Amino acid sequence: MGSTDFTNKDLGRKGEAVAASFLERHGCRIVARNYRCRAGEIDIIAEETGPTVRFVEVKTRASDRYGTPAEAVTGGKRARIRKTALHWLAGEASCRYDGFGFDVVEVRVCRGRAYIRWLKDCFF
Repeated sequence: MGSTDFTNKDLGRKGEAVAASFLERHGCRIVARNYRCRAGEIDIIAEETGPTVRFVEVKTRASDRYGTPAEAVTGGKRARIRKTALHWLAGEASCRYDGFGFDVVEVRVCRGRAYIRWLKDCFF
């Protein structure tokens, strides 16, 4: 597959893999990836010491032509993530967590390198 053959879906999958590795290197344990229910999808659910559960939306871009990756997480998207998080918590022993956060991990790909920015607790 040549570099021009990448689709947005391929780029997104690679970005999610990079983000999961990044979170693990920063002390998180990945609990779930691509968790889906009727309300929506959460890219990564991670447990951080505390214990805190982090609901992470990953946005990967090759350029900022249409805005930053985090700007793509609209109000509607945030609402779906919140509903999906409530669904996940209802099925888990939510009492084992001291807290939770909604994060965005931006992955920018430029010349074959990934640049990552973790925006913790960037929406509620």
